[in-house]
Parts: sequence; C-alpha cells; structure tokens
Amino acid sequence: MRKVLFPSKEGENLSDPSIFLNHILENELAQLGVENVLFSIINSERVSVKQKVVGFSEHQISIYQALQEHDVYLQTYLKHKCTSRIVYLQSLLPVHHIKNSIFNDILIPTIGFSHTYSGLHQLEGGFIMVLSCHSPEALSYSQELKLNEIWLLLHKWSNNWLTQQSLEKSWVNYQRNTITNTKLDHLSDAEYQVYVLLLKGFNGSEIAELRKVSKETTRTQIKQILRKFGARHQNQLICDYYNNNPVLNW
Repeated sequence: MRKVLFPSKEGENLSDPSIFLNHILENELAQLGVENVLFSIINSERVSVKQKVVGFSEHQISIYQALQEHDVYLQTYLKHKCTSRIVYLQSLLPVHHIKNSIFNDILIPTIGFSHTYSGLHQLEGGFIMVLSCHSPEALSYSQELKLNEIWLLLHKWSNNWLTQQSLEKSWVNYQRNTITNTKLDHLSDAEYQVYVLLLKGFNGSEIAELRKVSKETTRTQIKQILRKFGARHQNQLICDYYNNNPVLNW
C-alpha cells in the first residue's frame, strides 16, 4: 500500500494530529483568504472539549460566548436545518435584514461577520463539531469547493480525535486495573478472602466470626492487606477499589 504523504512546510510532521489540525486551520484556510477561524468540538452538555482559535482575540471570543443567544446567524442556520453543511451565512440572511439590536450594535462591531462560512456537524458519541470561518471578501466558487473539502476532512479528523481520546482513557483504566490486580497477586489465599469481605463492608470482628478465626489473626491480616495496597484504612481501600474497578470473582 502506498503511504500517503501530506504537503507541508519544511520541518512539519503532519502525521501528528495536533500539527495536522493547526496546518489546516492556519495554513490551508489562509490560502482561501480566511483570516479568522473558530474550531471546536463540544459534548452533549455544550461544553468544549477541544478548541482552536485563529485570528480572534480572547476578548472577541468572550464577548461572543456571553452573547451567543443573540447570534441571529446561528438561529437562522438551525431554522433552515443546515446541520452537517458549511454555509455562507450572509446568503441565508443579509445583514440589512437583521433587526436584533444586540447583534447589530455589539456582535457585528466585535466579531466582524463580513463574510462568514459556518457549520455544525454531529459526531460520534453525541459530540458536535463547530467551524466558523471569517473572510474580508466572499469566496469564489472554486474556493467554496475547497472549503467544503476541508470541512469534510475536519469531520474525519474530529471523529478520529474522539476515538483516540476514548482509547487513551480506556488504556489508563486498563493500567490502573493491572496495577490493582498485580497487588492481588501478592495476597495469600486467606488475605484475599479477608480483602473481599472488607470490600463488602464487613468490619474486623464480623470477618473473624464469618471465617471462624481469632480477632487477632484477622487484625493482622487486615494490617497486611492495607499495607500491600497502600491504604490507611478500610474506607480508603474500598474507594480505591471502586475508582480502579478491577475484575474480581466474588
């Protein structure tokens, strides 16, 4: 299979996802005449989990976020059911048709909105990709086609990024479980039985009675278990178990 080579500046490694995203948003879009860009991936609670801003200042972004409910263009985009498409917003709603005073008096002077190409796309797992591109001039037909190619490319990048994040989270959990299970290997059979009863919430006296052994023996076993797991007391042992969630045969 032929290896795909991405065109790039000297020294850039576009096989790195972050470098690839930066190259697309900073370089490829700039070649189309786009000066300001907002790219974001938001979760089902509308919280951004990944964001890249090009050209806009923190002040501009904060003003927009505070007044987003007055974004007439976003409302129009959703009203026309344009989701999954990147659209030239001024073609949907010419500026002179907008009557919202906050949008006209605050958002337009702050953000610009001269020629805006924006879109929302549903990703896997309930996430949404947001792309908003701002240009001083309207794009030509060929430039719009190129922008749409970038839009589709970012769909794939976003889903791949989310998959990678999920994989990394699963790997961390796997490592935690492996560490905990390794500690289990250092327990004797008797200590393992006591460990399971401790996780079920039984205290030392109850465990001694259930196992038909002396309280002193049980107390010694509990001390050994706490030491091997690095826990100070039973509650910490239980909390660590449910945080790490190892697989046990109860």
